[in-house]
Amino acid sequence: DIFYLLGLIHGDGNYDRGRIMITNKRDKEIRSFLRKMGFQKSFDDMHFRLGAARLAFMMNELGFKHGAKNKVYPEGLLRANREQTISFLAGCFDSDGTSGSKAVHISSANEDFIKTLQIVLLNLGIVSGYRHVHVMPTKKVNVESDVYSLGINGYYAKIFYETIPLRVKRK
Repeated sequence: DIFYLLGLIHGDGNYDRGRIMITNKRDKEIRSFLRKMGFQKSFDDMHFRLGAARLAFMMNELGFKHGAKNKVYPEGLLRANREQTISFLAGCFDSDGTSGSKAVHISSANEDFIKTLQIVLLNLGIVSGYRHVHVMPTKKVNVESDVYSLGINGYYAKIFYETIPLRVKRK
């Protein structure tokens, strides 16, 4: 569960020295898991927080980074065993991924995260591809950004689902 939680934090969370915060609007499986892990609703119905200085310290030691553009695949997790890696990936894809019956995708503002994720998946026998999209400002978001997307399609999407048990049913 701790590696799954780390994946959720990496995908839809943030942390400081003594607090972990995860945002989740609609996934009852994730919301139930967070409550089981001791998280409490914060200022609204979609933010969950946990006072966890030791966990935040451990995340720093593992190589977690702050801010979407800085989020890399944590170096310390490259030494994780197969089961730990699979749990971490399940948390990442449950929180930040999209999926259908024949494809799985995840996006990041950090190209290094996507490239390292691609290698980690390949070590599990899952072939993927990635692409870069430059997003121009809109009325809603007034900044340019770069988005890197990893896609797993067809046969390898099937291998992904057989290897990485996602906990969110809609995914």
